[in-house]
Amino acid sequence: MYMRFQLQYREAKSGAWVDLAHGAESGFIEVGTGKAARQGGTSFQLVPAKSGPGYTLRGFVTFQWRRHGQVVHETERATTEGHQSLAGSDPPGYSAAECTIP
Repeated sequence: MYMRFQLQYREAKSGAWVDLAHGAESGFIEVGTGKAARQGGTSFQLVPAKSGPGYTLRGFVTFQWRRHGQVVHETERATTEGHQSLAGSDPPGYSAAECTIP
């Protein structure tokens, strides 16, 4: 199993989710065989804009199952709230599907 992590922002006028252009995509990361539940992730460092409105962000994950180097299944999911594994959450114990940066 492989996972690709991306950051997206909500476009203010249309409300559509748009991929951030630079430095917000991990590439596919091997996370294991897919025979058991897996957890993986990556960190992104963002530099806020000096002016303008804030941004609402979410994570977006593409999952791939491969056999002999060939993709046999792929699906995508946006982040959700309420996760138990929250190492490094800020504030501690907090889990949200989206966040807003002022």
